[in-house]
Amino acid sequence: MVQTISSKRLSHNTPCPCGSGKQHKNCCWDKETNPQAVEDRLLVKCVRPNSVEAEMIRTIVLACFWTGAGLCSADPLQNRQETAPATLDLHIAAKDASLTLGQQPQITATITNKGSVPVMLVLPGDGSKWGWRTPLVGFSSMKSDKDKPKHPAAVPLYRGGRCGNINALKNNEVFTLAPGKSKDLPDWIGCPAFTEPGTYSVVFYYANDPARKWVGVPLGKHDTDAMKQVEKSHPCLLISNELKLTVKAKE
Repeated sequence: MVQTISSKRLSHNTPCPCGSGKQHKNCCWDKETNPQAVEDRLLVKCVRPNSVEAEMIRTIVLACFWTGAGLCSADPLQNRQETAPATLDLHIAAKDASLTLGQQPQITATITNKGSVPVMLVLPGDGSKWGWRTPLVGFSSMKSDKDKPKHPAAVPLYRGGRCGNINALKNNEVFTLAPGKSKDLPDWIGCPAFTEPGTYSVVFYYANDPARKWVGVPLGKHDTDAMKQVEKSHPCLLISNELKLTVKAKE
């Protein structure tokens, strides 16, 4: 049985419902907009923290916050994710180097194995750019001034809202890249965002984290064998080459 905390708004001087004994204002008052903190408080009195009920709470809480408020943080992999070996190369190319503000650039992303041994990887899918599954993907786009743009070290995840469902994993989403071979990534990589006219520096990120916990309600059942292959896939953080794109104002 899972005990949840009442959703009734509490005074900041009342005892905190998390059971700490502190006043609400000195405990969880400032955490009410943090989805991870809300999840922790909901699960604090769970008799079976790894049960199905607990997992349902996690999914509901994360779905409500990410879809309703469009919240998403930068990818935390930089503290625990292996970096890619020099044998893996991520390259992006644009069909056109110039576009009009509001137009989405057509960008292709390709991973090449320049090493001597095969490498197992996972294709981006529904939820990858939100950080809901592995691999995580994202674009960094920064206006080019006199100084060279400093792109982030971690994957810049998409911050827009979405529904709480994700497509189920299929067996063709895990692949082995043989030495000397390349693989184009699918449409799930997203696209860079441009807020105003100018010249932009664009970089793409691919981070495969086999141990990452998947979030969202799957539309169907994940392929069991494919999920086992995901757990055996190669952990890596790849950062692509830099593209220079010119964005023009609308006429």
